[in-house]
Amino acid sequence: MTEHQRDCDKIISYIYNHPDLPDELRFRIQRWMSQHEDDDAVRASMSDLWDRHYGMNAGVFDAASLERLMDEIEPAVIITRPARWKRVLRYAAAVAAVVLASALTYIVTSRGVESETILLAAKGATGEYRLPDGTRVWLNGDSRLTYSSNGFDNGDERRVSVEGEAYFEVTKNPRRPFVVMMTDLEVEVLGTCFDVKNYSFSKNEEVVLKEGKVKVSSPLLKEPVTLSPDEMLTLDRKTHRLKVTEARARDYCQWYESNLKFESERLGDILVNISRKYSVDLDVSPDVDVSQRLSLTVYNERLDEVMPVISYLIPVNYRIEGNTLVVTGR
Repeated sequence: MTEHQRDCDKIISYIYNHPDLPDELRFRIQRWMSQHEDDDAVRASMSDLWDRHYGMNAGVFDAASLERLMDEIEPAVIITRPARWKRVLRYAAAVAAVVLASALTYIVTSRGVESETILLAAKGATGEYRLPDGTRVWLNGDSRLTYSSNGFDNGDERRVSVEGEAYFEVTKNPRRPFVVMMTDLEVEVLGTCFDVKNYSFSKNEEVVLKEGKVKVSSPLLKEPVTLSPDEMLTLDRKTHRLKVTEARARDYCQWYESNLKFESERLGDILVNISRKYSVDLDVSPDVDVSQRLSLTVYNERLDEVMPVISYLIPVNYRIEGNTLVVTGR
């Protein structure tokens, strides 16, 4: 066994055997797991841990093994946070397994008088969840959704907060509106499909409506704004200006699909899809002819693998500046 393998064994065994970890240490471990998702030594350590704790008869450690393990941890709660806000890491083997299996999503629950659940998707991944009322939600990479279970069970409204990006298919309940809280915006719906974007790095907060109607409120608005399908509300964080524009909602609402297939689509529409899929802002220069069309299928490639293909098919230049994809003409 190499020294690196021994180090991985020590770290993963420590996580598994110490369910009560301080906040800072837990977050450091979380980052370490994400950074080592493709590390053979980490996978070997996890496989060994699987064999030791679940028996050789459990079979090979793979996606199916992870599914069996997650079924045992019903409901799929991996990290719990008690009423005193002392975070506890439980089933850390499953946390690591999720990362190693590229699911890269996990759930945090706090238990106490007021129960809170936090759903997270790590950077570069997406997560699909079903809320207590049956609402389906997809989280884009590096996103978090928080809700009170008690609020869903007993409150007058179903309230969640979002940091990052989320797409919702809300279960209809006219008596109990569904409310999404962002940094400066609040979205109220009865039952509909829509997307919200609220990344801290982004210059804008956005709400895009695919089906139904939503009402958007904000301290920056004199009165709420009601959106119709294929409309987008954008808030400029710096200037506090809000605007409502027409938008082809499906370009903003299909980033969670396993692959994006474009058949003779406009470059502008493709770039919108690409920016959502990879959780980046988009800055297209006015000298780019966004009406040009091309056919392309995007699977699980990285952004820096997809853009050279587009740049080859259509004469544009691009660069990735932090969390912004900048596209310019040649």
